[in-house]
Amino acid sequence: MAFILGIVLTHLCWTRHLSAVYEDLSVYIDSVYAVQRTIIEGVPIYDDFVKPGFESELRKYLFPRHIQAARSLGVGPVADMDQCNKLVEKGALVSIDGEDLPYYFYGVKKEHRYLTPGAARGLDIIASTFREVQKEHGINAPIKFALSSALRPVSYQGELRGTNMNAVAESTHSFGVSVDLFFDDFYVVFPEAEGEGVLANIVSRIRSRLGYLAGDALRRQGKTLLAMTVHRLQKEGVIYVTLERNQRCFHITVVNLKKPVK
Repeated sequence: MAFILGIVLTHLCWTRHLSAVYEDLSVYIDSVYAVQRTIIEGVPIYDDFVKPGFESELRKYLFPRHIQAARSLGVGPVADMDQCNKLVEKGALVSIDGEDLPYYFYGVKKEHRYLTPGAARGLDIIASTFREVQKEHGINAPIKFALSSALRPVSYQGELRGTNMNAVAESTHSFGVSVDLFFDDFYVVFPEAEGEGVLANIVSRIRSRLGYLAGDALRRQGKTLLAMTVHRLQKEGVIYVTLERNQRCFHITVVNLKKPVK
C-alpha cells in the first residue's frame, strides 16, 4: 500500500511539475510574440518605408569612389592567404570573428573574417548604430544583421569571377576596408530563461531556432532598420554605401577610420 501511495504521490508531483513548466514556457513564448509584435507594429516593411530618392542616396557613391577610398585607406590588394596571415601578424589586419558578436556571418569563410583595424572599428560603429535605431523604435530584444562578405584576397576574388557575374576584377574587399551587409536575413536575440531546470533546458534548445525564424519572418522590417542605419552613417561621413542591384546586400566601405565607437 505504501508503495502504491508513493507512486501516486510521485505522479502527482511530476504532473504538477510539468504543468508549472508548461505555464512558464507559455509565458516565455508570449514574450517572444510580444517582441515580434513590437517590431511589426513599430517598423514599416521596406517597400512601404522607402521614398523616392532614398535609394539614390544609397547609390550616391558607386564603385569608383569605393575603390579610390580602398586604395587610399586599405592594406591591399591582399594577394592570397599567405599575405593575409603576414598582415595579421603585423596587426595590419584584425579578426572580426569571436563570441557574442552583434552580427553573424552568412557564407563568409572563417579565413576571410578579417578587416583593417579602422574598418573593424567602422563595423562596430555600424552595429552600435543599428542597435540605436532599434531602440528608437522601441525594440528591446537586439536584432543582429548578417555579413555576407569581408576580406577577399585577390586569389579568392578570381575564383568568384568564375561563378559570380557581379564580381569585379579589382574588389574593395581585397583591401580589407569593405563588407557586405546581407539584408535578407536577420537574427532576433531572444532572452535566455532564468535559472536552471527543465524550462531552461527547453529554452536553450529552441532559442536559437526561434531567433532565426523570427529574423527570417521580419526580414523586410530588418532591411528598413539596416537601411536607416547605413544612410545615417553615410551622412555622417563614416561609410560609403552602395545598394547592390543584383545582390541582396549593402556594399559598405569604411572611410572614417578614426571615429570612436559609442
